[in-house]
Amino acid sequence: MIIKTQIKKEIKSPRRVFSQRRKSPTRMKSPQRRKSPTRMKSPQRRKSPRVMSKQMILEKWDPSSYRDKLPNKCFLDSPRRKYPICNSKGDVSLQGLKAAKLRAILVSNNKKVNSSSRKKAGKVKAKAQKLLKKYGS
Repeated sequence: MIIKTQIKKEIKSPRRVFSQRRKSPTRMKSPQRRKSPTRMKSPQRRKSPRVMSKQMILEKWDPSSYRDKLPNKCFLDSPRRKYPICNSKGDVSLQGLKAAKLRAILVSNNKKVNSSSRKKAGKVKAKAQKLLKKYGS
């Protein structure tokens, strides 16, 4: 009987304490390189304020003029002329549909927007999903 218990004790592997663990060769520290004390940072460029020429100001995009030119079929919320889905030529674009859907999702999930606008945005989202299936997404 004594022999069996002694054998069992010998079979059990001794527990290793965390500090006694061997370090694997990959975990050994590599020799540290010296950093040169005279290393200088590259001089940073100052950003000058962006100046727009008169021509750039004239050509600047105005969303209200763009919305006025498009027909009502180009908007998912046509009475308010919101959520445009067409390009400047008046053709329905996938990019416009995806943008309108994402914008509708943002508005419908925003608690700060009034409830009627949120409901309308939910309907617009459903309409956009239907059109995305139709035009291929």
